[in-house]
Amino acid sequence: MADQQTYQVKVEFEPTGETYSRFAVATSQTAAEQQIAEKLPNEPGSQHSRVVSG
Repeated sequence: MADQQTYQVKVEFEPTGETYSRFAVATSQTAAEQQIAEKLPNEPGSQHSRVVSG
């Protein structure tokens, strides 16, 4: 099993175009992005946010 690390995931708040960082513990950057993307719709104020790759 791969080691888990903390990855920084950029999230864009679409109405303003503002970006902020979220951190997720996962086995890869892609997995971290998926993890954050799944959580966003359930978090207050994050319904309009999306994960930005890169």
